[in-house]
Amino acid sequence: MAKEDKPLFLKALLLVVIILLLNTGAFSLLYKDNFSTGFSGRAVKQVATNAYQNTSKLSKIFLLSQWGLLLAFLVTAFVRDRVVAKSSKKLTNVKVTKSTPSKTDLDTLYELLKKRKQLNISGIAKTFKVSKEVALGWAKTLESSDLAIIDYPGIGGPIVKVE
Repeated sequence: MAKEDKPLFLKALLLVVIILLLNTGAFSLLYKDNFSTGFSGRAVKQVATNAYQNTSKLSKIFLLSQWGLLLAFLVTAFVRDRVVAKSSKKLTNVKVTKSTPSKTDLDTLYELLKKRKQLNISGIAKTFKVSKEVALGWAKTLESSDLAIIDYPGIGGPIVKVE
């Protein structure tokens, strides 16, 4: 089954915001007695600075690695969404002709693949108005005949390439 190419960045951003709110809530509950002058920006900065300085080295490493991983996750999600959006736009202007008794959709796909050198499965599915599973099946047929190779990159869906 082909990977789903749904946008990931907004979900990742929502996850980071939820974690930020949970951390802020935990911090507020843990240090609520230290806010004697009120809950203003200056008071929060003072309490947060004191709390961070009095924290153990292991806790500091955990906190910094947590936010580093969350930032890396956000960047990865953003890059993945850009790659998927870019690869899905490659087939927007392609017009395919209807298959005839002597020419199937698979023949048309192979001709298009020879011209473009590589196509992604979701683009093939949209162009030929078939499911991603059918498009992947066509790609596997071309691959089994040694006419193409299916590449599974780390970001985005499978890509069919001509040899």
